[in-house]
Amino acid sequence: MVSVIVPIYKVEHYLSRCVDSILAQTYTNLEVILVDDGSPDNCPSICDEYAKKDSRVKVVHKKNGGLSSARNAGLDVANGKYISFIDSDDWVENCFIENLVNALESENADMSACKFCRTKGDVATREWFIEAVKVIKEEKFASIFLESSYAGYACNKLFKIDIIKNNNLRFDEKIFNGEDFPFTTEYILYVNKVAYIEQDLYYYYFRETGIMNTITLTERFVTILYAREKTLEFLSKHAPECYDRCKASYLSILCKIKYMAMANSVKHNKVLLSVNDKLKIARKGLFKLKNVGVKDKLKLFIMIYFPRTMAKIYRKKVKVL
Repeated sequence: MVSVIVPIYKVEHYLSRCVDSILAQTYTNLEVILVDDGSPDNCPSICDEYAKKDSRVKVVHKKNGGLSSARNAGLDVANGKYISFIDSDDWVENCFIENLVNALESENADMSACKFCRTKGDVATREWFIEAVKVIKEEKFASIFLESSYAGYACNKLFKIDIIKNNNLRFDEKIFNGEDFPFTTEYILYVNKVAYIEQDLYYYYFRETGIMNTITLTERFVTILYAREKTLEFLSKHAPECYDRCKASYLSILCKIKYMAMANSVKHNKVLLSVNDKLKIARKGLFKLKNVGVKDKLKLFIMIYFPRTMAKIYRKKVKVL
């Protein structure tokens, strides 16, 4: 059985699309755990209605604690052999679970992953082909940095519950943004093989009014820095060959948060000072980063040393509150 954990908060306009896509899976041996994270809209009642209609649906109502807290609450009650995490404003193809299970089992892997795509609409059409790819142990950590395909997200992967429980793996509840990276990185430590399939089966819904376009620069949002710092500390011990690639990602995030803080330096002065201090330390040895392309290094150089120009460009894309 596969336990599908769906954390839910203020997504009443998207929730049915997500849950319907899960219940329509060709792989039917499912336990669908809808975690109502204290949502103040109609989500709690929508969840309860699904539980009445389909015996595979289990609902957990809890106080708001964030995405990490909701996923952990789902893990606490999960009974499946495999675990899938799906975000409540996204949706999946009806062969999503079946193909991930087949890839994992046919390759005797400990984790499987599919490609994902971002979409603004309700339908995304792709031409697919299936190809399971074996990844040897020495290369497995590098996979979480393939942003264009698999990345370090939890939502496009299938995990084994035994690995999670035997190693007491949890999502860090102090992290409210970027919580996937530390969890996925630590999980991979206990993995011998990862199976990838060349299919866009997971659809990440890009909301015009969502967090990607309108950002409230709160302490919760800035925890993405802690998430990357935690990942860097982990990689320095267990996969130093991937450290520099993660550091490049960390530098990029530092710059973007700096641009946001510069939009209202009075309101976000504390954040700006903190980010500036971190940048002064992290930017050292920029052009010595291994496994980071020259173009990416130049891009980071411009982001770090020409912040006012880049901030103007960035603020045209993102509204900061």
